[in-house]
Amino acid sequence: MSNIIEQIGNSVNAVEKLFYTVQAALGKLYEPTHVRKMADANAYEIQKIGEAMRENCDIPIEYKNDAVAMSTGDADEFVKRTQHRMAYQELTKQINIESVVGQTYSILENEKDVTDEPVSDDFMNCFYNCVQDVSTEEMQKLWAKILAGEVKQPSTFSLRTLSVLHNMTKQEAEKFQKMLSYIIRFEDGAFLPNYSRLLNSVGISYSDILDAEEWGLIKSSPSIEASIRFSTNDGVVCRNKKYMITMESTQTARGELHVPQYPLTVAGREIAALP
Repeated sequence: MSNIIEQIGNSVNAVEKLFYTVQAALGKLYEPTHVRKMADANAYEIQKIGEAMRENCDIPIEYKNDAVAMSTGDADEFVKRTQHRMAYQELTKQINIESVVGQTYSILENEKDVTDEPVSDDFMNCFYNCVQDVSTEEMQKLWAKILAGEVKQPSTFSLRTLSVLHNMTKQEAEKFQKMLSYIIRFEDGAFLPNYSRLLNSVGISYSDILDAEEWGLIKSSPSIEASIRFSTNDGVVCRNKKYMITMESTQTARGELHVPQYPLTVAGREIAALP
C-alpha cells in the first residue's frame, strides 16, 4: 500500500485514496459507478443462486446401519449444491463490502485533499472481515463513516473499535445513539453525566448503562468523577453535538469542576465522534 501512495504523490485526493485503499477487496480500481453496477449484478446473481438452491434442496437420505444418513450416491449433484451454497455466501459477503465502499465514496466525494499516510493493511483486513457480514443499510452507513474517517486520517479508529462494532446489532447501535445526545466531550475524554434525574427524564436507565458496558462502550461504575479544570480565560470547556458548557472562575486561581460520570471506553469515544 505504501508504494502505491508514494506513486501518486504526497497530496492525495480523498476518492482516489479510497479506491487505492480498497482495490485488494474489489480486485481492481473500480470507478464508483462500476461499484454500483457490480453490486446490482451481484445481487441478481445471488438471487438466481438462491432460487437454484431452493429448487434443488432435496438431499437424498437412506436408512443404513440402524441410522438415517445422507446418501452420497449422486455425488455430482451434492457437489453442485455445495458449490451453490458457497458461491451464495461469498457473493453476499462481496456485495456487502462493495455497498459499504459505495457509501464511503458518497461521504468522501466532496472532501478536499487528505493526508497521504496509507491505511494499514491490518486495519483493512479487519474491516473487510467485519463488513462482509453487515447487510442492514443503517449499519452499513455506520461502517462507511468508519472507513471514510480512516481514509482521511489513518489510525483514527482502533482494531478494538472495529471488533466492538462488529458485535453490535442494529438495535444496540440505536440504543447507544440515543445516549450520544448527552455524551459530554472535553480535553481528556468523553463521558455520560451520572445524573439519574437527567437520564431518567430522557429514558436512559441504569440497565441501559449496563448494556452499553457489556457492548464495550461505557463503564458503569457510579463512583467515578470527571475533574475539569478551567481558569478565567477558558472559553468552551466541554460540549457535545447539542450542548456546550462554559465556565469561568471568579478568582484569579484556576477552578475545578467535579462531575459524576460514566466514562466512555476507547471504542465508545471513537464511535461517539462519528459525524
